[in-house]
Amino acid sequence: MNKILIILMMTVYASAMSPLDKSLATLIEKHQLTSLPESKLQNQNEVILGSRLFAELQLSGNNDITCMHCHHPMLGTGDDLPFSIGTGGKGLGTGRVQDGKGKIIKRHAPTLINLGYDDIVDMFWDGRVHYDKSKQEFMSPSTELNARKDLWSKFSGSLAVQVIFPLLSPEEMLGENNEIASLEGDLKKWNGLVKRLLNGKKNAMYQNLFKRAYPQDYKKGKIDITHVANSLAAFITRNFNVVNTPYDQYLDGDLNAMNDSEKRGLKVFLDKGACINCHSGRHLTDWDYKSIGLPEIGPIDAQASLNDKGRYEVTGAKADQYNFRTPPLRNIHLSAPYMHNGVYSTLEEVVDHYNHTRRAIRNYDVSETIQALYEEKIVKDESFVNNKLRFQLISDDDIRRPLNLTENEKADLVQFLRTGLATKRLRGLSEDLSSKQTK
Repeated sequence: MNKILIILMMTVYASAMSPLDKSLATLIEKHQLTSLPESKLQNQNEVILGSRLFAELQLSGNNDITCMHCHHPMLGTGDDLPFSIGTGGKGLGTGRVQDGKGKIIKRHAPTLINLGYDDIVDMFWDGRVHYDKSKQEFMSPSTELNARKDLWSKFSGSLAVQVIFPLLSPEEMLGENNEIASLEGDLKKWNGLVKRLLNGKKNAMYQNLFKRAYPQDYKKGKIDITHVANSLAAFITRNFNVVNTPYDQYLDGDLNAMNDSEKRGLKVFLDKGACINCHSGRHLTDWDYKSIGLPEIGPIDAQASLNDKGRYEVTGAKADQYNFRTPPLRNIHLSAPYMHNGVYSTLEEVVDHYNHTRRAIRNYDVSETIQALYEEKIVKDESFVNNKLRFQLISDDDIRRPLNLTENEKADLVQFLRTGLATKRLRGLSEDLSSKQTK
């Protein structure tokens, strides 16, 4: 809704405003907050194809994992695990086990919610995919793809680029010792997966779906990885779009959309809690890369993962050490655990971290709950040098020093995050998707 219209509506209702509403109106205007509109309409045939591909085992090298295993709709488009268990694992969510073969992914699976907007040009925790279609700027981990503008210009946006890279990761979906992994080069691997779909055990179904979604290219025999990518992006954009939360309704003028606890929590979010410093704009993120002084954990036999430097691993710039992308927040109550490494299991723990970052780094211990999820021993990086640097490189001065939130303020902030930013739209998808997965 237009910002001026929102202000006018709030002015009309001013006589009915409580002191808390009036205080929030001032903060909302100060930070120029607006609700999030629905994502743009998608081609329904692309969405249908994408829904099949999202639950398709054939997209993994060993035919044993799908996109849905790490991004399940019932789990907030995550997997309920600090670190995802990739190819070789069995089961879903916290019931997923390594079974002697499953690979641990070094970062927490990020949510897919609301990623299909044109103003989102970076993907992954470290931003290793960048595609600004309007400016024709493109960067990815694949030097082969980067050199092929004839290919990358066909992607619908950054989300479409992002979805094809887990297919190349030996730990995530590619695996080892299979006919796809043995192919040389990224493009040949992607092409091999497309051939699987069109010529494999479900070839008739996929030939029909690709023909309906991309009739001209199918007729010319030009179906490639960009069509897989664009259809997956269309599905994610359409079905994982979260709007019209109580917070959005409140911004649009419905003063009764949030209860008093949620309103007080929003005030903490915008003021004393300093959340708005990073979680700003209509997406509740600035899409920038920040260091927030997190403890680092990982498998004991993978020492490199205990010093994950985030954005620095992409840019090589010292200023980017320990910087990770600020995530959006709608439906955050469904996407636990939190942070790039899943160190916090609850929103209460997240708020406690921000309330006193130095203490949080010092006192963090790997819980028995986390350890029970993995076969390898999970340990915390106890390096004094590393942890001192993590604290010194915190991007925001407001969270380097204690926020000194009271227990009531913390409870209200959690309430705003948990219910003020929540919808139930994603819950209806899981049964349908689960029925499409074939083993």
